[in-house]
Amino acid sequence: MQVRVFEADNMTSGLSMIKKEMGPDALILSSRSIKSGKGRFSGKTRLEITAAIDRPDKLGKKAVKTPGVLRFGGRKKSSGDDVQLKQKIAAYQQNSCCMNIEQEDAYCSQPEPLEAAENLIEPAEKPVQPDHDLQEELRELKSLVKNLGREISQIGKAGLPNMPHSESRQIRQILQGVRENFLPEKAVDDPVMEILLDRGVNLETSTTIAGFIRESAGGSLPEDHDQLVSQIKEIITPLLKTHGDFLAPESRQHKIALIGPTGVGKTTTIAKLAAKYLGEHSNSIALITIDTYRIAAVEQLRVYGEIMNLPVEVVITPDDLARALAKHQDKELILIDTAGRSPRDELSIDELGSFLLPEFEIKKHLVLSAATRESELATATHKFERLGIDQMVITKIDECQNLGVLLNLQIQNPGPISIITNGQRVPEDIIIPDPQLVAGLIMSSNQEVVYG
Repeated sequence: MQVRVFEADNMTSGLSMIKKEMGPDALILSSRSIKSGKGRFSGKTRLEITAAIDRPDKLGKKAVKTPGVLRFGGRKKSSGDDVQLKQKIAAYQQNSCCMNIEQEDAYCSQPEPLEAAENLIEPAEKPVQPDHDLQEELRELKSLVKNLGREISQIGKAGLPNMPHSESRQIRQILQGVRENFLPEKAVDDPVMEILLDRGVNLETSTTIAGFIRESAGGSLPEDHDQLVSQIKEIITPLLKTHGDFLAPESRQHKIALIGPTGVGKTTTIAKLAAKYLGEHSNSIALITIDTYRIAAVEQLRVYGEIMNLPVEVVITPDDLARALAKHQDKELILIDTAGRSPRDELSIDELGSFLLPEFEIKKHLVLSAATRESELATATHKFERLGIDQMVITKIDECQNLGVLLNLQIQNPGPISIITNGQRVPEDIIIPDPQLVAGLIMSSNQEVVYG
């Protein structure tokens, strides 16, 4: 492998320089901002980019020599071809030398290429060590909460001595609010709220739905738990938006880009979509990757392309993307993989936006992991909205104990859910949902949900 270091004023000029010197197959290993000149604070800030080109033997080239690689000459395939395809993909995924994309995200993520991101770089993850001070503080907090509960009960009976009546009443109201809203031993009295919160629906949405159900039922709720769950499911179904079979062949070409944070499974989802279209429709597909920051991700997509006998294009600049789209204008489906962007790095997100130009007519699907904390999901959604999100892809639902997050995301975001993934198998673990299916997933307890 040939490795070179380049200096440029910005990423765009740097990528052009790399392409000119090393060719379009060069990959970005890392990038960082540096100060030009001798002194630490002298000169202007420039970008140092480390790039590599694999010569002459590339991993992808070795993969194509693997005996038994599927070749589909026609547009339609038999059921036997589908079985062979699944076997080939499964063999690739089980190969110990091939890193899974979620693992690769954890180990191969590189620092963001712009100066604004330098302060955001976090140290590598270390095994979680118990924080004894924090644990002690939590124990003290729990003890205080319990004591507060006892004090509230005493205050409710004896009142507050030596205080004006108005102040006593005000403090009593405050403490009552604390008891009702924050004490962990306080059970939820509303059965609808209890069911929704147990499924992971957030408090605000649960409160709204519970109020609507009580009002529509005239204050009378079914006593049977299953009947109540069924009623809640009927209420939330119209709130859920899906796109249906967005992969159905049309007169115009489908161009789909998967964007989102790192580690959410974009490359694996691209492979699942390609395999699904290949099995149900035709092999008129092209794969494009803008993910040049991670060598393993690019090579993984190339291997999937070789297994399915699909062309894979690696693009570095928006002009490269325009040429790749023109080259494959005869294809029915173009799937575009992208490097994960930190939601905190708006400059990096804007850089991605420079590829996804309106004239390309690319549908942008925001990929989010259902296993992510809800506050981080909200941040990611808000930050990526600047690119114009058309639909949402929710991955890793098999890693969740409850799926209320699907409803929370729908309430907070206008875009429909296009895809749900529920495992690592290609192409099996992918769902094209409808509102009834999503409502069923949300209202099923974690013991009832069946994946695969």
